[in-house]
Amino acid sequence: QKTAYEIPKRDWSSDVCSSDLWRAAAQGAALLGVEVSAARLNDLARRGTSAEGEALLARLEAAVSRSASPS
Repeated sequence: QKTAYEIPKRDWSSDVCSSDLWRAAAQGAALLGVEVSAARLNDLARRGTSAEGEALLARLEAAVSRSASPS
């Protein structure tokens, strides 16, 4: 079994468990304070790179950086 980082983006929407992947990704994003639905993540992945997707990725990366910084 591969992690989301190991699965090529083009394979995400065709993965048998893609709904589980998107649900887990949305839950992880929520834990970082970034609200996004699993359906929205799936839609963004199917459309490929977009300004909205890039903005979401930047928000997630910033949230991860904040959570990894020592308090």
